[in-house]
Amino acid sequence: MQRILRLLSDPTRLRILAAVEPEELSVGEIADVLGMSQPRISNHLRLLRDASALRGRRDGSWTFYRNALADQAEGGALWRAVRQGLAGDEEVRGDASRRALVLARRRQRSREHFRAAAGASDPALETGTLHHEMLSALLTKGGVAVDAGCGEGQLCEVLAPRYRRVIAVDYSDARLRRARERLDGSAVEFHRGEVDALPLRDGCADALFLSLVLHHVPQLGAALGEAFRVLRPGAPVVVADLASHDLESMREAAADLRLGLDPPALARALRHAGFREVRLEPVRDRLLASPDRPLKLFLAAGRRPRTLTRRKRPRSTRAETGSRRTT
Repeated sequence: MQRILRLLSDPTRLRILAAVEPEELSVGEIADVLGMSQPRISNHLRLLRDASALRGRRDGSWTFYRNALADQAEGGALWRAVRQGLAGDEEVRGDASRRALVLARRRQRSREHFRAAAGASDPALETGTLHHEMLSALLTKGGVAVDAGCGEGQLCEVLAPRYRRVIAVDYSDARLRRARERLDGSAVEFHRGEVDALPLRDGCADALFLSLVLHHVPQLGAALGEAFRVLRPGAPVVVADLASHDLESMREAAADLRLGLDPPALARALRHAGFREVRLEPVRDRLLASPDRPLKLFLAAGRRPRTLTRRKRPRSTRAETGSRRTT
């Protein structure tokens, strides 16, 4: 504890911990948030990591860090007291504003890629078994299903015959247009919106699907919080995504914000968002980046509890709004 107290006596280290508390940031992003060069903050990062105050995650050639004190019993109590004292600090407030810009750049990069690639469809999604495997992960069917980040509607095509109503959400007008063309005549509603800010009311869905979308989302926790919010009590969420890989080229080729997801880490994130009965399953399907380097897929599923205590109820990531059909 004395070591942590000494570390927290430095203003730069305090700013680093505050910047990476709500969501992990890469080393370059931390430097941008603090307005400092990477060499200037590298020693601070090392000291915080060695003291287990920061948790690092390798992602190809990048390293992402997040505040690890908040997860500790003794360290968490200390950090909460320190964080409260930082509330009025001008530098920390400035960091928060720059952090919002960093996260906005993440989102814009993904948007620009999918806007440019709106006419391209991944043949693996047309011919593979992934979406049928997602559906088979559920014990029950029927009611209202949400496809969050629907893209061009490949998963909706599988869901539509099995659900009374399907709600498809995507931020790209071009991709929604192609999804409408694909699903013309089906009982699918289309809404323009973000995965981490769904334009749907609380508790409106009987199932929610996230297919190959979370590795593009700027804030993973916000997206899972939104999934929790729009699901009715007892309803399931099913996630399909790439497992962690080292194909650095996909940051440019596919605008990936993360080089896949670590399945156990995603399971922890689902539990942190409030989901229970969380489980991981292998996927038989594969997406091939090249003939000799397959990208492995996995499924994660969980369920919103039927009853919640006040203490464990996650905070909604946005104010409730009514759903709006796009035109």
